Order: sequence, then C-alpha cells, then structure tokens
Amino acid sequence: MWVWVVVAVVGVCFVLPVMLGVFGLLSFGKAINNAVAEANKNAKTATVSSSALPAGWKHITASNITLDIPAGWTAVDPNDQKFIDAVNKADTSDAQAAQMKQIMQLAMSNKSYKLFVFHFPADKETAFAPNINVVATPAPAGATLKDLADGAEAQAKKMGNGLTQRESVQLGSGDAEVIRWQMPSTTTAGKVTLALRTYMVVQNGTGYVITVTFPTKLESSLGAESESIVRTFNVK
Repeated sequence: MWVWVVVAVVGVCFVLPVMLGVFGLLSFGKAINNAVAEANKNAKTATVSSSALPAGWKHITASNITLDIPAGWTAVDPNDQKFIDAVNKADTSDAQAAQMKQIMQLAMSNKSYKLFVFHFPADKETAFAPNINVVATPAPAGATLKDLADGAEAQAKKMGNGLTQRESVQLGSGDAEVIRWQMPSTTTAGKVTLALRTYMVVQNGTGYVITVTFPTKLESSLGAESESIVRTFNVK
C-alpha cells in the first residue's frame, strides 16, 4: 500500500514545481521583477575563496541546502517577506498575470519551496525566463530514490511529449536520478517547446526535487550550464 502513497506524494511534489517552472515564471510583471531584484539583494551567500569556484560563480545557501550559480543567474529566497509582499501587490489586469500571480502565491504558501533561481534577461524570442526551483518534502516511510524516480518518470510521460530519458547521476549531496523530458507550452510569444530536467534526491528522510526549465532552443547555451549548477546541490 505504501507504494501508492509514494506515487501520490510524487505527483504533488512533481507537478507543482513543474507548473511553476513552465507557467508561473513565463514572464514577469514590473512588481514581480522588482521583487526578484530586491530579494536577490537579500539572498544568503557564503564567502568562498576565488579558487573554490569558477570566476563569476556564487555559493548560495537557503535553509539547509546549498547551490553554486554562475553569472547570469539570480537566486531568490521564496520565503523572503519583501518578495512575498511585492508578489501580493503585483498587477493582475490581464488573465495571464492573474494566473501567474496565483501560482506564485501557491508556491510561496507552500513552505516546501526552498529556492528559486532565474536566468535573466528572459529569452526575447520565446518570452520565457529559464529557471530552477528546489522543493523539499518528507519522503514516505520506506520510500527509496528509485520509488520516487519511478513516480516522477510516470508523471513526466503523462505531461510531456514522450521524449523521456532517465539517468542515475551524482550530485554534491550524493546519489540522484534525473529525468530529461520535453513539454509543449504557450507564452506571450506563442507556442514553445520546453526542455525540463527533473532531479530527485533522498537525504535523511527528505525528498528533494530540483526542476530545471528552459526553451529547447537554448539547449546548446544553457543545457550543460544548468546541469553544472544542479550537480553542486548539497544538503548541510
């Protein structure tokens, strides 16, 4: 019976970050742009020697997780009160902005979200801001990394276009599984195909889901870089 519980939990932990990455972060109104900028000023960064990281990279801490990001990427604490306040005040004069705000509010009300990372500026051709979000939630008793990855793979096949690849990888935190898949979406620029990378980790009874989302047209420029970022993921 617990296997079905695992699958149900995976469904929640998988679908919400995917929808946030695919829809909620498609474009940013002025208020949310300002919130991101303000929250970035308050992002917790650990001081590291220049030899410890490549030039231009920063070491980010949020709750009990760490991640290294290069120039061009902006880290935001979704629990930063200034960010929450700015999102709550965001203009909702059109339907897309209203839906975006609703999903962002859902994400922030769910304390499972630990970190947002955005790539700016947004891609002009697709009107999409590539992004990474990190979710942490208690893993069901007895659940293994394979169990959680099996559930995530099934969700990816339901939501995506059928091009699904799965691989075991090593992150800074240890063993992980990654599912590489694609999903059609629509932005203000029209129809676009998105590349997603869903990484899953089980550490000390907690399941972590790291979701990377960017337009497939940016695979050559962001594919390897985003994977380099996620491979630095660690749990303190």
